[in-house]
Amino acid sequence: MVLLAGSLPRVAPAQRQGPAGFPPPTPAPTEDPALHRGSRGLSGSFQSTDNTWHPGQIQGWTRDRVYLTDAGARTYRAYFPAQVKRFVVAPGDTFNVVRDVVVTSGTMFRRRQIVPEAFAQQLFRGAGYTLLSYQRNDGPDNLLSWTTRRLLLRQPDGTVLVLPANGRKCRQLLLTLLRDDAALAGTPPTSRFRPWRDARQLLAAYTDRKINLALRPTGGGQ
Repeated sequence: MVLLAGSLPRVAPAQRQGPAGFPPPTPAPTEDPALHRGSRGLSGSFQSTDNTWHPGQIQGWTRDRVYLTDAGARTYRAYFPAQVKRFVVAPGDTFNVVRDVVVTSGTMFRRRQIVPEAFAQQLFRGAGYTLLSYQRNDGPDNLLSWTTRRLLLRQPDGTVLVLPANGRKCRQLLLTLLRDDAALAGTPPTSRFRPWRDARQLLAAYTDRKINLALRPTGGGQ
């Protein structure tokens, strides 16, 4: 016999009466959304806001949080860019905090979005510049992972630029920023500048020349 919902008569639940003056029962504690249990994470370390480094296990991360715990523990807590300046995942992937970045969507309407703070993966660092990869969407599929990424450049003064996706415009902007290197500024344009590949090489060449110039003897010695 199949009983349909609502076919049974309603019976009022029995009310358990406690002693006079007894406080009402405390509701069950809700689960902390910042905590979750997981398997052993990846070895790594993180830098707190007081600039000290700490070892730990890293379970995962998104653009606005990273899940950390002490070595051997299984309960991970979410930490946000306001709490962690950067973190490193073995064997050496580094994620830095970027702030006040203006990114646009990849749609035809080109919506502008201001990112107050987020984690971005470090691709290169040298001569005061840091090249970063910022993922605009959390958990994109493989087909969208490249279209939703943005190439960022942190300058020596701390400001962050979004590099153009267009190769010619990206190269022109980088050469303008690095114009104090005469040899680099005079390089002829290549047939095709690919920002995700060539921006790193351009910054590496600039950094190498800066280091060589600093190590060059000044003369006047005996």
